[in-house]
Amino acid sequence: MHLHQVPTSILSFPVEIFDDITKQISSLPTLRLVCKRFNDVVVPQMFSSASISLRAVGLDGFLELLESLAVGNHPAVLHAKSLAIRDVVPSQEPKPRYGQRPTKNEVEKDKLQHKSHVLDPYYSNSDLIKDRLSRAISRLQQVATVTWYIDYRKSDEWSRNCVISGIAQMPSLTSFILEADLDKKTSVQLHSLPPLKVFEIHTMSSNTSVSWIQGVKQILSSSSDQLIRLAIKSRNEKDLDTPYLHSLLQDASSSMHLTHLDLEGFAVQLNNAVIPHLRSLQSLHLKKIYKRAGRFPLLTDPKSSTGDIWAILKREKIYIREINLDEPTECFVEYLRSYAGLKSLTIKYAIGTDEAHSDNIALDFYRHALYNHAKSLETLETPLHYEGEWRFGEHTNQILSNLINLKQLAVAVVGVSTQTVPILGGHSENPNIVTECTYDPLHPVCMLMQTASLLPKLDILSIYGASIASNRHVWCGNGIVSHAIAMTKQIDTHVTMIGPLDPLKYGFKVRSSGRYYELQQCKESGEFWYCIA
Repeated sequence: MHLHQVPTSILSFPVEIFDDITKQISSLPTLRLVCKRFNDVVVPQMFSSASISLRAVGLDGFLELLESLAVGNHPAVLHAKSLAIRDVVPSQEPKPRYGQRPTKNEVEKDKLQHKSHVLDPYYSNSDLIKDRLSRAISRLQQVATVTWYIDYRKSDEWSRNCVISGIAQMPSLTSFILEADLDKKTSVQLHSLPPLKVFEIHTMSSNTSVSWIQGVKQILSSSSDQLIRLAIKSRNEKDLDTPYLHSLLQDASSSMHLTHLDLEGFAVQLNNAVIPHLRSLQSLHLKKIYKRAGRFPLLTDPKSSTGDIWAILKREKIYIREINLDEPTECFVEYLRSYAGLKSLTIKYAIGTDEAHSDNIALDFYRHALYNHAKSLETLETPLHYEGEWRFGEHTNQILSNLINLKQLAVAVVGVSTQTVPILGGHSENPNIVTECTYDPLHPVCMLMQTASLLPKLDILSIYGASIASNRHVWCGNGIVSHAIAMTKQIDTHVTMIGPLDPLKYGFKVRSSGRYYELQQCKESGEFWYCIA
């Protein structure tokens, strides 16, 4: 009988297993010094992600890095699969002083030191940087994903042109992510990019130039046959030129097969120019979706237009498997009731026009719409909502206990009234504010954990405190902070005091606003309780 040879040392393990083992070790630079076998496995891991950053390595290190990449001597040339680019130009302003406000003389002194120690040495080498930057980036032939961080305070036109020129020469590039903090004068030549499978652009300034819009249109047009993931996130709430989605898609040469669409701070209208691109959609994220009114492109009504979106998706029978949104509407609930098979749902903010309106949507959601997806749902997150029917309660128990394939659950709970529970500390003039309380086995946290124990596949239960209902439509005041702190204390107290527990039912981890908990066995009693992980 032939006996299989059993590995007698880690060096004799198959390459795949050896690779998985070394990925769990943090000290890779030390590990590669052990022997040649370790070095051959570790080096591709160490240099799988490349970074080009002036701030991270200083001017001398930056010049050395560019030279090493440009001539092909750097290990990242062979092994890098992703690249991050940031601050290739120093900030024109010195670092701000912390503490007391500096005097005028101190400000001038800081500017002179910044100029002599940072700006002058950099610009004296600017020709060298211009010569190397584009070549260094283009040598990363294996890179498939590029993330570029642009800050107009650390950027100028020649550096942006060098970067985009290098990126455009990457033969393996399929994903491009741009995170930009721009001013009105800053432009990026996005039209130079090759066709992409994934394109994301995040603009982070409220007064950003919209010059990127034409570049986005050209990317979508050239990538129409390949693009599957599109994310456009803008904070241009006050910008009158923020476009409609259909204005970006109307020039596409053919129908795209988008599977993921992520939009923030956008005006959306699902017309005949958009629908053909969404037929394959599986994931949809919507945040701060605006509608316009009148004949002029003015942001006259900064409210969600998602009701129209869900009604049209229902009409077109485009059924999505993963949804993330910040305002559920009646049309959204009707959309969920029209099909089955949703796998992931996240609702981050449910305000409604008023409390009664929000509660009616929540009751319809829990009593009817969610049942269609009871067998398919793997992630359900409805945190950070106001006190009302969106929070966990008796009306949610039955449907939650039927989500047999759920792996992640995040819900909000309402704190126990201070009138029925002894107060240990804290005081406020607002009677609706919850304060710290003693353990109560009937507390919503205990009831939620008992419901969660019925879910056989649950991995993580996240529990949040519901905000005060009287604070709808406001961002601060009326004890919001005090209430949130006290709610976190209530949650943490009840998570750790419920028990002893059955480890076969309570194998999931629990997360509150500040901590992670996992089930642990007490050495003295042998009982199981939740403790800080």
